[in-house]
Amino acid sequence: MEKIAAAIRRIDVLVHNAAVWPSRRIINEDGFEQAFFVNHLAPFLMNHLLEERLGRVVQVSAGLYVSGKVDPDRTPTGEDFHSMRTYADTKLANLLMVALFAERWRASGVTIDAVHPGVLRTGLGDPGGVRGLALKTVKRLWKPAEEAAPPVVDLLVSEGTGRYFNRSKEAR
Repeated sequence: MEKIAAAIRRIDVLVHNAAVWPSRRIINEDGFEQAFFVNHLAPFLMNHLLEERLGRVVQVSAGLYVSGKVDPDRTPTGEDFHSMRTYADTKLANLLMVALFAERWRASGVTIDAVHPGVLRTGLGDPGGVRGLALKTVKRLWKPAEEAAPPVVDLLVSEGTGRYFNRSKEAR
């Protein structure tokens, strides 16, 4: 993070798109469950540490956040781990921060919104074995990952207010 801060004075646009859908509980060297760290804590820390350089932030989210439940005592360390629910929990945790960052940054001119670009054909969440093969077969019916771009780009050029969008439509 220090290297980014030293090399770049201004970040006009930051799109948080990194995510993992865990197939098993993995604890990193800091004691955090991997999906919690990648899906929630990493974008949170980037926003916080780079906020003086930021212009527009878009958080790529997931519609599965509605199934999430964040337990501050268990979710960060994965004590409540379940492959699908952990993904939903971490996406909810991240989405809850969007409105807080919007409020924090309101006077500075930094803006943030979140978007679920739709269910897409990616490698996210692909388990191995027979289940993985079955999922890959089903995913052939899903939209290609390239179709995620339009809703993200729409937000990049819009006025940010801490909102959440399901594709291109504002949602609660």
